[in-house]
Amino acid sequence: MRREGICSALTVLIVEQKGELAIGGLNLYSHRPDYQFTRQQGELLLPLADSLAGSVAHAREQAHLQQRLANLDLLAESAMAVVASTDLDQTLHTIMDAASANLGPHQVSIFLIEPETDTGRIVASKGMSEDYVTLINNARFKASGDSVVGRAVVERRPVSIADLSTDDSFPLLSRTASRYGFKAVLAVPLFADDKVIGGMCVYDEQAHQFSHEDENIMSALAGYAGIAIRNARLLTTVQEQNEQLRELDRLKSSFLARLSHELRSPLATLLAYLEVIEDGSAGPITDTQRRFFQIMRYAAEEQLANVEAMLNLIHMEAGALELRLITVPVHSFLDSIVHEIEPRATHAGLSVELVAPHLSGGNFPSSPMICADPNQLRQVMLNLLANAIKFTARGGAIKVGWRPTEQPAYVNIYVCDTGAGIAPQYLDNIFGSFSQVEDAYRRRYGGLGLGLPISKQIVEKHGGEIRVESELGVGSTFSFNLPLVEEANRC
Repeated sequence: MRREGICSALTVLIVEQKGELAIGGLNLYSHRPDYQFTRQQGELLLPLADSLAGSVAHAREQAHLQQRLANLDLLAESAMAVVASTDLDQTLHTIMDAASANLGPHQVSIFLIEPETDTGRIVASKGMSEDYVTLINNARFKASGDSVVGRAVVERRPVSIADLSTDDSFPLLSRTASRYGFKAVLAVPLFADDKVIGGMCVYDEQAHQFSHEDENIMSALAGYAGIAIRNARLLTTVQEQNEQLRELDRLKSSFLARLSHELRSPLATLLAYLEVIEDGSAGPITDTQRRFFQIMRYAAEEQLANVEAMLNLIHMEAGALELRLITVPVHSFLDSIVHEIEPRATHAGLSVELVAPHLSGGNFPSSPMICADPNQLRQVMLNLLANAIKFTARGGAIKVGWRPTEQPAYVNIYVCDTGAGIAPQYLDNIFGSFSQVEDAYRRRYGGLGLGLPISKQIVEKHGGEIRVESELGVGSTFSFNLPLVEEANRC
């Protein structure tokens, strides 16, 4: 100090506000050889020193707060990566980047335990030597207290070593640490649904005591990694199950198609011979015999219809349904359907009639036209009418009709019956394949429950929507909307 011409000095310590630690000093210097600072002068500087201590503390708190905010941003980024990404490798590297950014430019690794062998291996790393990763994975270390990450896994808590060169708690790690460029290590367990599935480690090139906050940050990041790994495993499981379901569905369709083809030929042959017998071509038969043969023919026709329905459904589910569209007059089309179904309804003791709305002005056409495949649309109507006949007791009534809708460019076509009705809890699934309202109905009425799903697909292929309204014990109304076409704009 004398070289600078300083002859005397006064130093007042700057002490942190808790009064336990000196964080600096406030110095006064004099160049006068005979000058002596007094105690009173020192006391006058104490308020200034206290003020400086407060400013330093505030600045440190601000810096600490800024660091915490930066840490939170990185944690939030990691959380978003877990939520937004289905790429596990990318997500784990985002998490390791956050660990390195939070704790310094360290090496980071993520271990997973293989349940079959209870051994761990590195599945992702950042900044680490490939030789070290290979060494660890070849060692196949056990998830026990013999390693830092093993102890973190077993004890389900963070474990750290400040200086591996002087700490012999883990001899193997200490021997390899200097060779691969690190001296300190922090390991935290990695959880998925409260089960330890591995660990996450960060390595420092310098001897370093990791803080409690470092442990909290690493634990949070390990939590995100655990969620990402769990999600990836769930996704893999779901994909495998979906693939299995697709294969089962393919096998089901293949089996049903083969079965249907095998059944259709003998049924067609049986029907042909029954027709020959009924019309007397094979020789005379009595009225009683004819009635028996008719019953046999009705049963065979019903089974053949079931077979055809299965083939149609398989065909549609394969996306092979193609429409041959023409302009169809709604009223005359429905009239032909009613005439076709009338004998069957009469045989079942039911009345069936065609109902047209009473239109009084407005823009709705009196003879609406639709663009449709009449053969496919006929299948829809026959399916709906077959259900109406099946579920309506003798003496009941069936109405077939059309009417305007709230959508100006659409017509509503419906089949209404006074049958058994459908309970509300079954309405949501009524259009599902092989669906019937309950076992009691299936035992009483029979059938495979394919008519409605087939009808739904055909209607939707036409750009329409089918729906049902029903009241138990009162009856049901099945209806669908189809877009109108002007006669000038034919299909």
